[in-house]
Amino acid sequence: MEALWIKLQATGMIPKARSSHSLTVVGKKAFMFGGEHEPRKPIDNKLHAYDLEKNEWSEVHTHGAAPCPRIACATAAVQGCVLVFGGRTGITMGEGALNDLHSFDLESSTWSQLNTKCPPAPRSFHTTTSVGTKFFVFGGCSDKGRLNDLHCYDTKLGEWEEMPCSEAILGRGGSCITALGGAIYVTAGFSGKEMNDMHRFDIATRTWSQLSMARPIPPRSVFGCVPVGEHHLIAFGGEVDPSDQGHEGAGEFSNETFVFNTQNPTEGWTKVSVKGQVPPPRGWFAAAGLPNGMLVFGGNSPSNARLADMYRLEIEGLA
Repeated sequence: MEALWIKLQATGMIPKARSSHSLTVVGKKAFMFGGEHEPRKPIDNKLHAYDLEKNEWSEVHTHGAAPCPRIACATAAVQGCVLVFGGRTGITMGEGALNDLHSFDLESSTWSQLNTKCPPAPRSFHTTTSVGTKFFVFGGCSDKGRLNDLHCYDTKLGEWEEMPCSEAILGRGGSCITALGGAIYVTAGFSGKEMNDMHRFDIATRTWSQLSMARPIPPRSVFGCVPVGEHHLIAFGGEVDPSDQGHEGAGEFSNETFVFNTQNPTEGWTKVSVKGQVPPPRGWFAAAGLPNGMLVFGGNSPSNARLADMYRLEIEGLA
């Protein structure tokens, strides 16, 4: 396996430095929404697009009513649309928490709010993924504390459904959920402390199992994790020790890269030897999967300064 980090010197309308934003790749473009430049103060509700071929940023001219400015929302692509769920407009864990669902149609460049019945509770720092026509939301921070629930929105039926819950999963924010091979993997997150556990949800049987691994990922939250190929997950960065200043300070961050083979889950995570221009340590950034790697934009730095840099990880040799 060969892994190469490349710092992208993008052109165009480069977005303002930020953290707690979202990034979603659809085809040859990556779409970014939300985030903060100052702690817990939403920047705006503009949608930014990065052209993977031209290496160029642009601000998307949209129609319809865009979601209000927010931080810590989560997005995923479902059949030609980018879905945006939740986030918050306030400072504390449950303050200004949202549970609205918005859809951005890529063909018409139009925002629309999906008025659904029985949506998940308002939350922030949750995580999302999609499988076919379904959009999954896991965990996050609410006014009642950290959550461990899993919800599914069926875009065909236009309905939410709450999935079975696992008592083995502590409520958490800043975890990652990743869909691969008919399953959803929940990795790490913050549950009052940085976690390193991993759980698997079988979509067909709707059952949970906790993975027992020889090498768990080192404890972390607000990191990036994406699928690569048919059997591997790649994780990067994140907060490994929280700030003692709460939201006003930066914690200790990582810039390590790890790989997980879903065919041999008991082996756990392996640290990847990488080459090239490795991103400096960071957390609270946005990551999106590419056919052979990962795209990373921004985040928070050890100096507590928000970042506007972008990196691409290219990996060869993973099936």
